[in-house]
Amino acid sequence: LFKQTGISWGRNKAARMAAALSYFTVLSLSPLLVVAVGIAGIFFGPTMVESSIMGQIALIAGPEISLAINSVISDVTHPQNTVVAGGLSFLILFYGASNIFNQLQDALNTIWHVRPKGREGVWLYLRRRALAFIWVLGVGIIVTALLVASTVIATVNNYLQEQAPPIFFRVLPTLDLAFSLILLTTTFAIMFKGLPNTAVDFRDVMWGSVLTAVLFTLGKYGLSFYLSRGSVGSAYGAAGSLIVILVWVYFSGQIFFFGAEFTKAYADMFGSRKTQEPSDPLS
Repeated sequence: LFKQTGISWGRNKAARMAAALSYFTVLSLSPLLVVAVGIAGIFFGPTMVESSIMGQIALIAGPEISLAINSVISDVTHPQNTVVAGGLSFLILFYGASNIFNQLQDALNTIWHVRPKGREGVWLYLRRRALAFIWVLGVGIIVTALLVASTVIATVNNYLQEQAPPIFFRVLPTLDLAFSLILLTTTFAIMFKGLPNTAVDFRDVMWGSVLTAVLFTLGKYGLSFYLSRGSVGSAYGAAGSLIVILVWVYFSGQIFFFGAEFTKAYADMFGSRKTQEPSDPLS
């Protein structure tokens, strides 16, 4: 299974797809976070939303990545700079935020050998963009849900600080790690199943999502160690934060695509596509 995953990972040029994903992520990151802050800010203050987003990024990707992203988007997501004036600006904002999901969808279609249906018409293009907009809205809803969960956890934590025995605080880091793994596994499962333009069974994405979440978490610690010891960002001066984000997305993208290849291989060898003839790779 892992051998087939590695072969397909190299054949589909996952490193090149990760490089393209890094480029589109840098272009889409600011508008994506603007949309997320705007949606969650309806229920919570923008300052609280930004703080929560940075906290979740630190939990999932590490403090170095969180600081880099914060330095890049702090001005863009500041309230007086994020007022969307008119419908045209609103559409442009969503267009920029949806680019990353279109890139992910194209990459997953390559992995699942989904062949393009000829030249794309205006209606299909608008439909594809509309689906990407839904994913963007989903990010805002997830941010809102995380804020609610963080509020509940903070309330429980304050109560337990007075009532819980000291041993509880020793297992607290383990609980944080478990929460991060569950969040990542759920996110990857939704993306592996929902983004490709082909039917993907949930049982096929389950193990691939778990593997991707574990590799992503291990990679987080390794990359954080490297970034904290090296001079990747400082060597580029003012562009240092941007370079750190590019390195992180490139590294994480390869893990994501490895997990997607694992999911495809599992579906072909043990899952819902076991009885089907293997599809030919895209030329």
